[in-house]
Amino acid sequence: GEPQWVRDQLSDMENVRLIGKVHPSELSNYVQHWSAGIIPFVEGQLSQAVDPIKIYEYIFFGLPVFVTGIQHLKTYPGVVCATRDEALNQFASLLVKKQLDIGQVEEFLAATTWTARFDELVSNLKQYK
Repeated sequence: GEPQWVRDQLSDMENVRLIGKVHPSELSNYVQHWSAGIIPFVEGQLSQAVDPIKIYEYIFFGLPVFVTGIQHLKTYPGVVCATRDEALNQFASLLVKKQLDIGQVEEFLAATTWTARFDELVSNLKQYK
């Protein structure tokens, strides 16, 4: 879904390939070659309200995740958040391999399924009966 100007600017970069849509069942074929996941957003009102699905995929695959513009994701396991001014230094620190706590990741992912979120919503609503 990237615009033509993006494809034009990246066409000379040998280390960047635009793949297009990847079916979830095929994602592991790509992720196994990655060092990190990146979720770049411009900081603002909209970015403070988003919950990008990609972050859950990256965490599931055990990738460290670099995020800009969405500060509320910094509590997620393996996530480094940075402002525009901090981005370069913070990204470099992310690539220093840190072992993720698999138990923490599994607990986090279990608590963020649609079912778990719905159950939490219902539980909260019952408090106001």
